[in-house]
This record gives sequence, structure tokens and C-alpha cells, in this order.
Amino acid sequence: MLIPEFCDWLSQTRASEVVSTVTWIIPTTQIVHIVCVTIIIVPMLMLDLRMIGMRGTNQSIAAMANRFIPPIWVALTILFLTGVVLTIGEPGRELLSDAFRLKMVMVAAVAVITYFVQRRIKSEPTFWESRPGLAKVVALVSMVLWLSILTAGRMIAYLEHG
Repeated sequence: MLIPEFCDWLSQTRASEVVSTVTWIIPTTQIVHIVCVTIIIVPMLMLDLRMIGMRGTNQSIAAMANRFIPPIWVALTILFLTGVVLTIGEPGRELLSDAFRLKMVMVAAVAVITYFVQRRIKSEPTFWESRPGLAKVVALVSMVLWLSILTAGRMIAYLEHG
């Protein structure tokens, strides 16, 4: 089944009808989604700035990551669930949007990077301090991805889609 046909089918389901017609579901879901974005973006940018060496240098990268990364996984899970609800309610708006698809690819990439950062710290707490060049590259890529995800997320509302 192709994406347009899937969107047509999904928009005809009872779940889509409920999400799109019960007036409080989409705005409430969007609020939770946006709050979770904030829960992720702020600590990730702080961690990235620490890995670059610009902020928070009074504590180790491992200490900062151990404090910030676990809640990020919880928020990403909630983002996934709220994203599913929003997609069920407006499948064409999401699934037919190039910005949405780009956003999903970037979210997957930055999740892999975050997992990699966390795994390296678990196996060797000083891994990133001992490789400052690599830490800077990883942090810069992470920052660019997170800021691009924010941009793509906003563009879903403004770019033409099905």
C-alpha cells in the first residue's frame, strides 16, 4: 500500500474520526508534544555545549549526560505516542509532508547519536573528555540535527502536503 492510499484508509478509521472531531484531543496532544520537545531540546543543547567545551565545564560530560539523557528517552517515547495520535488525526498532513519525513529521519539519526554518546560514557566515563575533537564533531552534528528537527516540525504546518 502506498502512502496516499494508507492516508486515505487511516483517515476513514474510527480512531482518526475521534481524534479529528473531538475538539480537545489535537490541541492537548500538541501541547504535550511541544512540552516534550522542550524537555529534550534544552538538556541536549546544554550537553552539546558541554561537549564542545563552551558551557558547564565545571562538571564532566559523563555527569551531565547521566543527569540529562535518561529523561530524554522518556520524553522521546511520549513524543512518539503523541506523534502517533496527531498522525492518526491528520494522516495526510503528516505522512504526505516532505518536512515530516525529513524530521523523522533526523529524529532517528539524533536518537542513534544520543544512544552512542550514552553507551560510550557507560563503557568509559572519560571517553568524550579524552577525545575532544570527536566530542565537538558529535555535539555539532547533534545540535544541527535538533535545530533542524525543530525547523522541520514547524514547516509541516506551512509547506504544501496532501
